[in-house]
Amino acid sequence: MRDKFLSKQQYFDKYRLKELFDKMYLAEKVLEEISLTNSDTDFISFKKNFIEEFYEVEGDNVADFTRIWNWFKPNAEWNIYTKNNGLEIGEKIFEITDYWKKNF
Repeated sequence: MRDKFLSKQQYFDKYRLKELFDKMYLAEKVLEEISLTNSDTDFISFKKNFIEEFYEVEGDNVADFTRIWNWFKPNAEWNIYTKNNGLEIGEKIFEITDYWKKNF
């Protein structure tokens, strides 16, 4: 079955989008916690861009997760700014978006 013929629920199930959005809410909380002690302008910019992108893709019918996939690659922005905070969250977000990237 090709993706353009999937119902919204089938699309969400195939790409584990509910799980992805749940993890992204957790990632947002991690960034909020870090921002209490980190006022670095690059970090604050990343946090702002992450939140804007997250809420944009969450509202899209067929979202493009490329930007999020890039942020959560090993040794990319998420790992640079969070270090060990949210390591498992980041790995799961990358796993799900990587599956989407390879199969979309």
